[in-house]
Amino acid sequence: MADGKGAKGEERLQIVESGHKKIRGGMGKASAPPDPPPSRAALSLSLSLSLSLSLSLSHTHTHTHTRMHIHIHIHIHIHIHIHIHIHIQRGAHRRAGRAQIKLVRGLIDEVRGEAGELAGLVQLASVRDLECSYNELEELPDLSAMASLTRVNVAHNRLRDLPNVICNLETLEKLECGDNRVRRVPHTVSRLTRLTLLSLKNNNLRELPPEIGQCVALKYLSLNANDIVALPDALTSLGALRRLTLAANNCTALPAALGRLSSLVRLDISSNPVQLLPHSLGALHLTLEGIDIFECNHLADPPRPVLAAGHERVMEYLRKVSRSVSSQMT
Repeated sequence: MADGKGAKGEERLQIVESGHKKIRGGMGKASAPPDPPPSRAALSLSLSLSLSLSLSLSHTHTHTHTRMHIHIHIHIHIHIHIHIHIHIQRGAHRRAGRAQIKLVRGLIDEVRGEAGELAGLVQLASVRDLECSYNELEELPDLSAMASLTRVNVAHNRLRDLPNVICNLETLEKLECGDNRVRRVPHTVSRLTRLTLLSLKNNNLRELPPEIGQCVALKYLSLNANDIVALPDALTSLGALRRLTLAANNCTALPAALGRLSSLVRLDISSNPVQLLPHSLGALHLTLEGIDIFECNHLADPPRPVLAAGHERVMEYLRKVSRSVSSQMT
């Protein structure tokens, strides 16, 4: 595949609704053959049902020459037509842009839960975008040979842990692993120093490892709908972080030094039993545009009247308290 670059960019491989055996058949070749014509399959089923009922009643009276004729006709016609059309498009498509593998739901029915069936994918060293969402995968194969990967989407699967094989992808910039069953993030996440987006929403996480603080390029961190009870203090080392979403967890407290996140624009702590906002957030009054605290019913500081007055009033309060504490310490 390395020799298959077009004039305007890298080769892009997109596989849509194909079988996993067909995928593997296209792997490992030095150059891609001409695209085969698209395969089409069609299945038509017709069912026709007709019901006819006729009732005739005749009566003739000879003396009065009266003749009565009643005719009832009922006709029922049911026609069912089912047409199934399957379009399989395969082959390499040369387009400007980065190489991509896209796996669509139903693409690899026999692969579900069988990571070994994906082994053929790892031979594509030039691939930069791996889309594996909605495939009911329980684990992933070793992806270390895919040294150019910058984006991986494994959302909506059955992964129980964030795989170490992903943490070994040091070129990775975007990782979407939401809507799985992930219970832990390995310490090797520290290797993802180029990661700018990490989505772990809708999983079973209870904590994050301190090594998350070494993902220094991280800008967007989504942790919504987990069971997280506390954030590591190391999280405050993420100076590039712009958006932190933590809604629907079990956090009772936030790191006191959260105000060190100098690039933070949005903070969502909705539906958490948080009791106070770190006063250090007052230092972000010029950058922090909003703090979402919907259904934070245990929040006692800032006081309710301050919260009701809006974001600017909250930031003013936090800034004032933070200065007061600092002056007392000096």
